[in-house]
Amino acid sequence: MSEDIEEEVLRVLKPSLVQIKLLNNFYRLIKDRMVRCLTRRGLNAIVEPEGSFAKNTLLSDKWELDIFVLFKDVDESWILNNAEILLRECLEGLPISIRYAQHPYVTVHLMGMQADVVPAKFIKKPTGKLGVERTPFHTRYVRKKIRENPRIADEIRLLKSFLKGIGAYGAESSIGGFSGYLAELLVIYYGSFRRTLEEVSNWKPGIFIDIENIGNEDFLKRKYKDSVLIVVDPVDPERNVAASVTLEKFSTFILSARTYLNKPCKNYFHIYSHKREYSSRRGLFKDVLSRTIIVYLEGDYERLPRDSLLGKLKRLATYITRELRLYNFNVIRYKFYTDEVTKAAIVFELESLIKPKTELLKGPYSWDALERTLKFLRKRISEKGYVWVNDEGMLIGVRERRFTKATDLVAYVLASAPLLKFTKRIRVLAGEEARGWLSLILKNFILEVPAWMSCL
Repeated sequence: MSEDIEEEVLRVLKPSLVQIKLLNNFYRLIKDRMVRCLTRRGLNAIVEPEGSFAKNTLLSDKWELDIFVLFKDVDESWILNNAEILLRECLEGLPISIRYAQHPYVTVHLMGMQADVVPAKFIKKPTGKLGVERTPFHTRYVRKKIRENPRIADEIRLLKSFLKGIGAYGAESSIGGFSGYLAELLVIYYGSFRRTLEEVSNWKPGIFIDIENIGNEDFLKRKYKDSVLIVVDPVDPERNVAASVTLEKFSTFILSARTYLNKPCKNYFHIYSHKREYSSRRGLFKDVLSRTIIVYLEGDYERLPRDSLLGKLKRLATYITRELRLYNFNVIRYKFYTDEVTKAAIVFELESLIKPKTELLKGPYSWDALERTLKFLRKRISEKGYVWVNDEGMLIGVRERRFTKATDLVAYVLASAPLLKFTKRIRVLAGEEARGWLSLILKNFILEVPAWMSCL
């Protein structure tokens, strides 16, 4: 049964010959432009495709290319100072936008296709703290492995789609999941999509994978002591490809692998997971709504790369959550949304939006260190509170809360919080005040069930 499902999924996942031909023509157009332009300026550079398109692991819904311009005989500062102007000139006449990551890069948009043209320094061997310069080595490594075993290209497609479907795909800080390269390495290591899920279903934090046996396990476990998973980069033995994977996404992968193997279903794959399932327990809606806060932001968010925007939203959400918990407002969960143009929102579900005017605080026992008991007593008195000893011998204090409404606290926090770049307006709303777009995301936040869970 599972083989039939995976074959059916693959028929949809694999790009058509027409798609590949159109993307290849798009690549040739940009490459020819770049090569002529660079030659006229006397610059020595290599223009080549990278990423899924170059590796033959592209998914059918991705009309995207990564094209690297690898400059020789220049240093990083030259690229930082000159690459943007050069790329603008070389691609003049094509519809482009400028994005910023490690350094500026250009995105070309044409007939529904998109190509990121990335300037980088040409290097002979990946060493040290490299960023984008390491990408060509990843491409060459995966291409070599696929040439040796062409079947794994489709197995990689299945795993990428599976990770997307369960919400665990992407190494960005806003996601904390599995990068495309990591997905490729797992299939290369385990041999197939199915075998990968079988192994993952038995994972526990602390897994160490070294495909080429080139890494120093003791060194890497010390260097990445907080990582739940270590996968040695086959082209850079001191790097953990899985460093971005959070415990949440690691655990989600394990759970979904186990449940899929128990009962295979198409909804685990991203091409089917967009079909929304909503909880039938709609009685929950009003209750959760009454305990929900929305931070609503408006600005020029099309000027930010998507990864950067989501990362900034996550950092702001984490900051607000920390402050809420500091004042004893229990945050159950949060999620952020954006249309990537003018609107963004962070939704928080709390245990309660209102706290009593007075707050009860437990202190030390009467027989504990005098310094501790005096500190507790003085602190409560300075807050115009009071203290007594309960029937267990513990000091109990009461003080007046600074904030009794979570919305007031969040508004106070935002007044001094580092805001998103290009934000023009920010508001704090109770869930019941939501209208329009905010109502829609609240419905999804409260009632939406991950598509793969509907298979259970």
